[in-house]
Amino acid sequence: MHLVADAPTEHLATEYQRLVRDIDAAMAKIDELEGRGSAAIAGAAAAATVSEDHVPPLPARGTAPVSRLQGHPLRSETEPANRPLIPSPGAPQEGMVDPGPSSGSRMTLIAAAAIIVLALIGWLIWRASSERGTRPAASTALTESAPVTAPVTPAPQPPASLLVAPALVDFGTISKGTRAARQLEITNNTADTITIQVSRSQCRCLFYEYSDKVAPKKKETVTVSVDGARAKAGPLDETLTISAKKNPSVSTTFQVSGAVK
Repeated sequence: MHLVADAPTEHLATEYQRLVRDIDAAMAKIDELEGRGSAAIAGAAAAATVSEDHVPPLPARGTAPVSRLQGHPLRSETEPANRPLIPSPGAPQEGMVDPGPSSGSRMTLIAAAAIIVLALIGWLIWRASSERGTRPAASTALTESAPVTAPVTPAPQPPASLLVAPALVDFGTISKGTRAARQLEITNNTADTITIQVSRSQCRCLFYEYSDKVAPKKKETVTVSVDGARAKAGPLDETLTISAKKNPSVSTTFQVSGAVK
């Protein structure tokens, strides 16, 4: 009952009140085993089955002395002078039944009830302390900074062996029967002179003019012409390849687009 008066929350106060009722029920069971009067058993059972909705409100912590708790319905079986006296061993009084061999079982029940009560009180205290310590732990975990990873700089790629500019040769609109020409530059990035060649077009309407020898680290101009007389009417869109004759792996591509009308 001291714990009920000093409980920090209503939940703990309710749990302590439940423990008081359990103790009263256990004492009533002990009385029944010892063969006490039916009136005492009925009074203990009534006190043990008091509903929580009918329990008078307990005084707030620190505002009422413990003595006011005397007379509370939950104390009817545990207050001083409310329980019948237990005769001393070997001297049974008139009107009372000698417990005899049942005294050992009585002590066992009392010890078991005390262990259960202490275990429940310890669990309630542990639960309250764990609820208080949960939030600070979460906030501490949030303050931990993630390790900073340095950005990885990709290694520079070597230049291609053969480059073409521009990569797209746009002829626009080509009238049927006319010719149009565009120029592009080939760059040799190798350390050797290479002999280049340009692939044939699928339309058989493209023609090229260039010097096939390109010195190392030098450029060469390629002229691409469209013969509108040979080209079919419609869009012109092809991808052509420029490569070294002796080493086809040294190559590049460019695109030709336009429309023949």
